Amino acid sequence: MSTKSGEVQTSADNIFFAWQEGIAKAGTNPIHKQQLLQKEAELLPRFAAHYKQLKALPRRMRRTLQRKWKQGLAGVALLMMLGQVPAHAATITVNAKCTLPRAVTAANTDTTASGNCAKGGGADTIVLPSGSTQKLTDVNNTTPYGPTGLPVIRSVITIVGNGSTIRRGGGAPQFRIFAVAGIGNLELQRTTVSGGVAHHF
Repeated sequence: MSTKSGEVQTSADNIFFAWQEGIAKAGTNPIHKQQLLQKEAELLPRFAAHYKQLKALPRRMRRTLQRKWKQGLAGVALLMMLGQVPAHAATITVNAKCTLPRAVTAANTDTTASGNCAKGGGADTIVLPSGSTQKLTDVNNTTPYGPTGLPVIRSVITIVGNGSTIRRGGGAPQFRIFAVAGIGNLELQRTTVSGGVAHHF
């Protein structure tokens, strides 16, 4: 129990230190810094949410954001909190309502997939239930790569499988599981993919 408390405390400390770092490098305007500090109790939770979101991104994406905005990770989180940088990621959890195809749609389109999922936002993370089997039984689309079980990946998506399997269901028509468009990028973590059939043209 003491270890868990220590981990929580360390995480909170890290976020607070990141907040202080972001404030320190927010610019040379002392009035601006003072206003942020005066509203610390109100703003810190919002900063923490953005900072955790950024920390969850793949390293290469974090570095890209830092180079683009010429800020450390804390600085980017502060800018996001202030609305000066658009949110660049969302976490979409797969469940009974937000199925995996719907989650991919939400990530691709930066929507809620007709109200079924958390809203996508740029480079998204899709989280599968631990040890689950995501069974695909129907063809989702046929263009431009032939029969495919999931929507074509058209954005930056990371699927965190937590030891899960994505597979074509028994008796389902033949189709590939994933197709990634030229503008898309897919990263799989702890995910097994099986049963797909690639069609060659």
